[in-house]
Amino acid sequence: MSSIRHSKSFRNVKNQIITLTSIESHEFIYDPNDIHMMQGHLGYLAEMGGVQGFAAALRTDLKNGLYRDEVESSNFAKRESIYSKNVFPKAPLKTFLELMWEGLQDPMLIVLMIAGVISVGLGLVHSLGSGWIEGLSIIFAVVLVDLVGAFNQWNQQRQFSQMDTSKEVDMVSLIRDGQTIQVVPDDIQVGDLVLLTAGSFVPADGILVADESIKVNESRLTGESRDVTKSFYEPFLYGGTEVREGQALMLTVAVGVNSAYGRIMSALAEEDTETPLQKKLEDAAKLIGYIGVATAVLLFTVLVIRWGVDFDSSEESTSEKLNKLLTYFIISVTIIVVAVPEGLPLAVIVSLAYSMRKMLKDNLMVRKLAACETMGNCTTICSDKTGTLTQNLMTVVKVYLGGVEYETIPSKEQVSPILRQLVIESVVVNSKAWCSTEEMDPNRPPESWPWKDGNQTEISLLAWSCRYGISVPECREQYMIEKNYPFDSIKKQSSVLMQSGNSYRRYYKGAADFLLDGCDRYVDHTGNVRPIDKPAMQSLLLKMTSSGLRTIAFAYEEINALEFDEDGNVVDPAPTTSAIFIGCVGIKDPLRPESYDSVRQCQRAGIVVRMVTGDHLETAKFIARECGILTSEKHVAMVGAEFRKLVASNNTDAIDELLPRLRVLARSKPEDKETLVRLLRSKGHVVAATGDGTNDAPALKAADVGIAMFIEGTAVAKSAAEIWILDDNFLSIVMSVMWGRSVFDNIRKFVQFQLAINLVALSITFIGACAGFSNPLTAVQLLWVNLIMDTFAALALGTEMPTLELLNRRPYSLRTSLISQVMWRNLTLSAVAELIILLIILFRIDLFFDYVKEKSEEHYTIVFNCFVWLQIFNQFNARKVMGEMNVFSKIFSNMTFSIILVIIIGMQILMVEVLKPIASTVSLKWDEWLFCVGIGACMLVVGVFIRLIPVDINHGQIDIPAETFEGADLSAPIHLNTPHSLDSNYHAPDRQTKRGHHDGHHDKGHHDKGHHDKDSHIIEMNTIGAN
Repeated sequence: MSSIRHSKSFRNVKNQIITLTSIESHEFIYDPNDIHMMQGHLGYLAEMGGVQGFAAALRTDLKNGLYRDEVESSNFAKRESIYSKNVFPKAPLKTFLELMWEGLQDPMLIVLMIAGVISVGLGLVHSLGSGWIEGLSIIFAVVLVDLVGAFNQWNQQRQFSQMDTSKEVDMVSLIRDGQTIQVVPDDIQVGDLVLLTAGSFVPADGILVADESIKVNESRLTGESRDVTKSFYEPFLYGGTEVREGQALMLTVAVGVNSAYGRIMSALAEEDTETPLQKKLEDAAKLIGYIGVATAVLLFTVLVIRWGVDFDSSEESTSEKLNKLLTYFIISVTIIVVAVPEGLPLAVIVSLAYSMRKMLKDNLMVRKLAACETMGNCTTICSDKTGTLTQNLMTVVKVYLGGVEYETIPSKEQVSPILRQLVIESVVVNSKAWCSTEEMDPNRPPESWPWKDGNQTEISLLAWSCRYGISVPECREQYMIEKNYPFDSIKKQSSVLMQSGNSYRRYYKGAADFLLDGCDRYVDHTGNVRPIDKPAMQSLLLKMTSSGLRTIAFAYEEINALEFDEDGNVVDPAPTTSAIFIGCVGIKDPLRPESYDSVRQCQRAGIVVRMVTGDHLETAKFIARECGILTSEKHVAMVGAEFRKLVASNNTDAIDELLPRLRVLARSKPEDKETLVRLLRSKGHVVAATGDGTNDAPALKAADVGIAMFIEGTAVAKSAAEIWILDDNFLSIVMSVMWGRSVFDNIRKFVQFQLAINLVALSITFIGACAGFSNPLTAVQLLWVNLIMDTFAALALGTEMPTLELLNRRPYSLRTSLISQVMWRNLTLSAVAELIILLIILFRIDLFFDYVKEKSEEHYTIVFNCFVWLQIFNQFNARKVMGEMNVFSKIFSNMTFSIILVIIIGMQILMVEVLKPIASTVSLKWDEWLFCVGIGACMLVVGVFIRLIPVDINHGQIDIPAETFEGADLSAPIHLNTPHSLDSNYHAPDRQTKRGHHDGHHDKGHHDKGHHDKDSHIIEMNTIGAN
């Protein structure tokens, strides 16, 4: 359990003696407004009886938390009725009718409905029996378009709501009835005792009860980035703030909307933000819309002139002439509706929402839509080592104790009682990870016990200690801790100050090379203190780190007496250089089996992988070579101190020379990673950065895409990230690149398809009208085509599954146009081919059917039917945007595409054969149907010839110097475990367990370049060249 409960601060906590009544009889004398007035004001807190009096008023024991009667019954109704629950109200989802009403506010749809009503009136004047059909058909088509649009939005918000609900949350540790339990933040009650540790969020407002050097970042509330030290003179804690250092016990006083964060959230409305791709598409949509408006105005002008010229000579009645003019107007407005590609932003949402759901199977939780897009064009990844490239299954494999080096873990008999005692005090007491006595199974290795709260390094040390018959909970109960000093990322150590007889000792635990600098003696196996031979020790450490081991050392310092400040707090002793070295261990953290091939896959995709770690330089270099990051003598591995010195020198030339070659940054501080990220971004790189610690948050925020590890990541790191890796595996990062590229390609497929239809629809309508074919495509038919383009195509093309081949190309530059040279070739030539075919049918129908009268309903029906079938078959061509010849490749991997295709064909048959009055069509003979389908199928042949025309398929991709991946083995096949989303038989691992069962032997953890199993994808691709 948390060491805060064993601290002197906690043991000094006193309760106010009260007569305990039942929860039903207890009167909560302070309401939320009273508590709000008290927060931040020590005077008000004192008037309420201080922390003790306030706890009594809340019916809470300051050491044991809420009382048993409430805890056992889980009856918190009375508390919740007064103080509310720890939840924030969400904006209600819009109903389907509300979305429909919003859709009908579109100016063009309003114009069409008004025109439809006028058409109904004029039609009834002309023909009471059937004159109303065309106008009502337009109104019906508008309502149908609005229905589909409203359904898309309703389904979209429902999907996002489900994804938001499914997001996994960090548990919170509470003390209730004297027991430490974990609950979700929503279940916290006013009066609960909350255990806070470094890296966690404060889940509600509270008052400090006991603390160990706690510092809190309140920037989310105040905007001030400086960490604030909390004490009994500044005891107020606020929900939503971040614990940066130390640990504490907090009495909860306000939750949910009554907390400071809740009051702010209630006053603000969260605005939806558009992704970069959405903005780019909206700009393109506006341009296309302007072209459509210009075409419509020009067409209406031409038709009105013709109408005016023929007005006197026409034998039609006045109502018929006015109805014709209205028809021209309706056609022109419909062209605008069709030309405005409102489906472009919809396609982005459809593709992203679909991908986000599927990415969960690949252990990826995307928290911000833009991150999915950006990962597709990532050029460099600044990755952690531990747990991401390695397995984070740490085991002590080498030991140095009492001046003796052991190649294997020494037995209990080999370690003297004096040294065992020092190990207990320096490792067990100076840790926060815990495991209950009941769960310590002597028949299983200690590494596999269900440890809680600690990191894997700490757990491996505790597991090693337990091999000597140590009970962690019992050991900690025996010691009086004066002060805990949490891990310092700069000093690379943590320490604990405790009583030792009549004096005190400060035990240190941390990076061996750092700790050794502060020692001048060591304790031998008999307990005698002797001068230390530092050169010999440094040689030993180098030997360990060069074989990839993480070295952790232990030491202690004797302190005769402590000094206290005026507030009674311990004054920190001055840094020492005369500590006594106890020993050190070498911890092995095996490389993940898939890391080597995952890194190579990134390199094939044109992405540079850089390792940023706090480990020793030699350890980092060993792992970097193992996983293929360090592959050339030209590549640089350096320590953080050298990097900081170079950056501080402002030597731009030296920095510019270093960055392309830098592969490993060891012994780095968290700010080093942030600096590296900012430097890379300033040079035009699109940077993804991984992190799991609280101090990683600034680097995650600074990156184009912040990636947090879900299992080992702190709440603060997760909050700063746009993507969570649910299995902490580097392979999942590679999959995020694949999905990002898939989204980008899917949008391009849709754009390619829609723009081709736009060109054809505008051209055939304009040319036909100018040539005397007043309406080769009616308003209802154009609206039906608009439905195919905007909704069905977005669903069909936006849900194409990704393929691993997407990782065999370089990233695109952020400045690259959305429409590539390949797309321009495809869409323009396919549009020209379609237009030629339709114009031949429009002007010379007699070449195919000599019995069909020109400008008859049958003639126009054939034109309309051919137009739709051309789009149906061109949808196959649109599936490929990189010049691939086989447009049917993996066609059945996307069932949505097949279903949409069947729906479009079925509805087209209905439009022609059933909804004839509405669609202005007539039934076609079987040979006419075959003709229309055959004409559409011609697009498959046309598509083949179009794809044979050479263009630069790599247009827009970034240039990568040949030396970037020098020495990397990119030509050999890559073996990747089948991605979960691409293998329905894959069973994802349990993400709730931080440490799986293992026996401590990890030799198989190294990659085997020659081995792969039957569940692996083998990818053989061409090596990326300089261009």
